[in-house]
Amino acid sequence: MKINILKLTAFLLILLGSFSSCEKKESTNNNACEFENPMTDLPWLKEYCDKLQENQKISKIRIDLYKITGKDEYVFKTVTEIPTMSPSVWVDWKNCSGETIFTMAAEAPPETQAKYEEFLKDKEFVEEVFYFEAECGRIVINENEFITMQILPNEVSDVSVNNLRIENHTSIDITYGAPFYLEYFDTNDWTPILLDKIEWTDIGILLPAGEITENQIHLYSLVNEYNNGKKGRYRITKNIFGVGICAEFEIK
Repeated sequence: MKINILKLTAFLLILLGSFSSCEKKESTNNNACEFENPMTDLPWLKEYCDKLQENQKISKIRIDLYKITGKDEYVFKTVTEIPTMSPSVWVDWKNCSGETIFTMAAEAPPETQAKYEEFLKDKEFVEEVFYFEAECGRIVINENEFITMQILPNEVSDVSVNNLRIENHTSIDITYGAPFYLEYFDTNDWTPILLDKIEWTDIGILLPAGEITENQIHLYSLVNEYNNGKKGRYRITKNIFGVGICAEFEIK
């Protein structure tokens, strides 16, 4: 196997008010819930978009408009991803009044999956009306201060060992823990991988203001042990300041 380091990916919302803006898409449907553009004209949907910027744990949101087959009725499918939660992905369906009509976790039991498949039978995709994903590769404190994380190849020791590099470009000391999350990009989505055999050390790691730290990480071993050595895209995520920052890598 060969490992290639990709550009940083990230995802948790930017810290302390420096957020990415909501991406509002112009609607091509002229009769969605009797509004010309649901994203801008439906009060509850617009308010929901605005509130997303206040939640620093959400990594990704997508809202799609669906039509009920044979009826002049529309519903909205919302997929929310919060990597630090379990389950990390939730699917919610709302009607034009903003009322939830179906909800489930991505890891729902078979009986719930069966109900969901039945629920989907009369739903026709119309268009994507809203998409949000946090800035990649960093946690931003303000215009001049930020924290980054990346995976670097280790040129000295064995190629199966890499360095996890965290840079503190702020004026304050930061503390974070040893644990991290591992995810695999499967079927156009990120799938959490349970690291149930690792006994994490319960310590706080201090990274002073303006400093950089590098720690070895055995990426090959992780993939072999917990995902049967599958090739493809992976990312690891750590929590800093209560939000997540991740770095992506690929196994070939």
